[in-house]
Amino acid sequence: MKRRLLFAAAAALCAVASIALVLNLSAPARTPQAGETLLSAAEGLDEIAINAAFDPGAGILTVSQTFTLENRTGSPQTELVLRSYAAAMRSEDYAPSATEELHSLCYPDGFSAGGIEITSKDLNYYYMDDAQTVLVVPLRQAWLPGETLALRLDYILTVPSAAYRFGVNGGVYALGNAFVIPAAYVDGEYFTEPYYSIGDPFMSECRNYTVHLTLPQGYAAVGSGAAETDGQLTTFTALASRDFALCISKSFNIAETVQDGVLLTACAKTAANANTMLSIAKDAMRVYTRLFGAYPYPCFTLAEAGLPFDGMSYPSIAMIASDTLDMGSEALEIHVAREIAKQWFQAVVGTNGYDQAWQHEAPAEYALLRYWEEMHGAAAREALQFSRVDTAMRLSVAGLTPGSPLDYFYDWSEYQTVVWFRGAAAMCALELALGNELDEFLAAYYDTYAFQIASRADFERTLNDFSGEDWAPLLSDYLDTI
Repeated sequence: MKRRLLFAAAAALCAVASIALVLNLSAPARTPQAGETLLSAAEGLDEIAINAAFDPGAGILTVSQTFTLENRTGSPQTELVLRSYAAAMRSEDYAPSATEELHSLCYPDGFSAGGIEITSKDLNYYYMDDAQTVLVVPLRQAWLPGETLALRLDYILTVPSAAYRFGVNGGVYALGNAFVIPAAYVDGEYFTEPYYSIGDPFMSECRNYTVHLTLPQGYAAVGSGAAETDGQLTTFTALASRDFALCISKSFNIAETVQDGVLLTACAKTAANANTMLSIAKDAMRVYTRLFGAYPYPCFTLAEAGLPFDGMSYPSIAMIASDTLDMGSEALEIHVAREIAKQWFQAVVGTNGYDQAWQHEAPAEYALLRYWEEMHGAAAREALQFSRVDTAMRLSVAGLTPGSPLDYFYDWSEYQTVVWFRGAAAMCALELALGNELDEFLAAYYDTYAFQIASRADFERTLNDFSGEDWAPLLSDYLDTI
């Protein structure tokens, strides 16, 4: 039934496209509403409520967060395992932004500490790792399968001065992987992999987020989900989302439009950059919706932020680096269109970003090629594929394959060459082998695993079912062979 809903929604929404540009902090073009597909996906999910107050003078957010969680593990649990990624930012020894490769890019004025301070009274907890990214709360009694647990966690987020997914730079406060989330539970164990400096070292399950954010006068916030502002209070509702991310600033120019029923918002320090990002987003949303299926969230936002890499994606929001905006023209279009593709193959279809990074990076890179072909023609797609994918296949990167876990990679260049570009070579090989039906397969894969976490076995099984053939040898040749 879900598959029919997604594609019925795609057909209905493709007929709707209106434009309303708003180059200030006024009310949005419309109040976005969740559709039937998203409401169905959100039904029965765990709930996370966040009340946060932002103090730019102190550089902190004071947070009170309530988790309402059902034990879906199938066995009694004596501890609640949470991920507190922002805690790693307290020290150069643990911050993924403070590696030799990234340090000078993230901290041009020297290291700045951030992190999490737990302020809950009478809460018994400990950290499983030295970086303090695995927060464990022992339970007073066994948490039985099917039972619901409620926990309130109070803490203070200190935002470091850093050009990073969690940091303030150029007047923009980026809060990516800032709030505490439950650890994903997959295949009988919790996801406790380290906060590595390369790629997207995350895996998370969909939950319903309600976030109440109090801001000082003059500040505006954009984030995951739909937002409503009343004075100094902004309320976000992010249904069936894997995480919640924010960008806060008092210098954003905001441009908005509606494409295929989705409210698109672009925020940048200049109106020109906001409009440019919005134009790309409008085209990308149209192309990806037609190729892979309807985007289920009612809104999507692009926000300028200081980052040491091109961009960073979260559910219904992507941060775009200021340096990327400065590139302009073709390079900017490539980077923005690729980040938007990850909404389909990372935000909606979840993956293990640590052990199987190719599973979101490779489809996103292939989606970029298809976007480029749709927008600029077959010859332009061929040229882009040659410069990124075909060239990468001619390079020698010892000991690494697209199927390697993140801790095998030494730097971002290796990761992009092997996981992005060589991973996309596997997609291009499948495109040829399937007789140009890869778009249809990816649409079926997207529809089947929307709001779930798909394993490599899930990907291969869906591919085999779709085509009636076993493509494991081909995938292994591209993903596992050095």
